[in-house]
Amino acid sequence: MTSKPNVCIDFDGVLNTYKGWVNEDYLYEPRPGAKEFLEKVNKEYNIIIFTTRDAEKVSQWLRENDMPYSIVTNRKVPAKAYIDDRALNSEGSYDKTLYELINFKTHWEE
Repeated sequence: MTSKPNVCIDFDGVLNTYKGWVNEDYLYEPRPGAKEFLEKVNKEYNIIIFTTRDAEKVSQWLRENDMPYSIVTNRKVPAKAYIDDRALNSEGSYDKTLYELINFKTHWEE
């Protein structure tokens, strides 16, 4: 990897058209604009793809779809930011965070 800062990007629901678990081999199609998004991010950051899926299968999917990335991992590595369809941003208020958790839905569940 280069000396650029890391950004971690989730796979399912961010880069693909994930709508729910099917099986470990069903990786869905790329989300429209995902490749172009990664190309822009890649200019300034090392792209770390994080997923609970098999890293080699996801790497192959990324290569087949000509998407730039540095590594695929299931570990939380140090990064400037984490991009995930299931993330909540902690702003220091546990009450607000709890409210957001109770009412949380991903973009693909709405």
